[in-house]
Amino acid sequence: MVERLSGILCKKREMRSDPLNLFLRPGNDRVTVYDGARLSSDDYIRIFQYCPTVKDLRLRDAVQFKNKVMDHFLSTKITLEKLNLHGANLIDDERWNRFFKEKGENLKAFKLHYTDGHFGDEQLALLPKTCPNLTRLKIVHNQKVTDEGLEHIAKISSLVHLTINIYGQTSSPPYVEIINGVGPALRTLCIDKANIDDSVLEAIHENCQNIQKLRLTDNEFMTDRGFANLFSNWYNPPLTYIDFHKCRHIDSNDPRDNTDGIGFSSLGFEALMAHSGKTLKHVDINSCRHISLETFERVFAVDKKYLDLTFMNISFCQAVNDFVVGCIFRSCPNIKQLVVFGNFGVRSKILTGIPTAMGMQTEGTEDGEGRIAG
Repeated sequence: MVERLSGILCKKREMRSDPLNLFLRPGNDRVTVYDGARLSSDDYIRIFQYCPTVKDLRLRDAVQFKNKVMDHFLSTKITLEKLNLHGANLIDDERWNRFFKEKGENLKAFKLHYTDGHFGDEQLALLPKTCPNLTRLKIVHNQKVTDEGLEHIAKISSLVHLTINIYGQTSSPPYVEIINGVGPALRTLCIDKANIDDSVLEAIHENCQNIQKLRLTDNEFMTDRGFANLFSNWYNPPLTYIDFHKCRHIDSNDPRDNTDGIGFSSLGFEALMAHSGKTLKHVDINSCRHISLETFERVFAVDKKYLDLTFMNISFCQAVNDFVVGCIFRSCPNIKQLVVFGNFGVRSKILTGIPTAMGMQTEGTEDGEGRIAG
């Protein structure tokens, strides 16, 4: 309940110095601030002063969590087990080095989002040496890490969950090395916006046998055949979560021209559903526009049932129409959210996001006079 109240305040950007005091109690082992944009460096220092027993620290939009705060934290005896920082881009590399050397031994989960020009290869090189218990690593929207830094992740033998989103130019070989090194133990693997090819899919197929969640997004190099091969005769148990959004061919002249079979398309979709359809709960194939109508009809045929599927995003899949939507509802009786946006073949009034005038009115319920109530 306390955490939910924190989320409500943060949603309205009302988490300031005075309200923060209400959420800091001696003995707390977890502190979560969903939006700390209005907090000062002294406010973040106060977290460590009021909650010396904190083990799990999650801070979003923590702009003022900078060197001054890190210096104070390093001077305490607090040993964090989980650190999730978003937007703390004013911590220099020297402080990060000290953090891992002095506090890394007990660290089990480390998530870092939006650090701009700080935190790079030098810091990743420290992780295998200083964080022997690290099971979860997430580096998102990082501009400094290169191929050389990624290679160090392959040496973190304790990893179970891994998310990488590097905005610089990276290539396939370091990702293959990572999967060769830590793939057998991984249960979660997410690689976003990387210029990786089918060699990474092959490495996943050969090394990963415990994956439950797989996210590979924003890619224009992996092929449909590569995705199909991944799910064919794969020893990994059926997945529960898939996100392949924007894995598609990009051609400014004619996006329909895809002679090389780039992206997650018909072959890959059929192979995925044959392998994991019975257990999938979440499927996001937004903008995978080369999946054919015939494929959708076969996957969601009368005799096919996917009882666990509760969320599906098929936005901007060109073949989707009202018939496909009806087949999905029939094959997925427990689905709670079906996202259809940018599909001109869909005109059903029960959906939102379809590019027709009537469709754009369907968010909410009709009142007694036929008007839409939000």
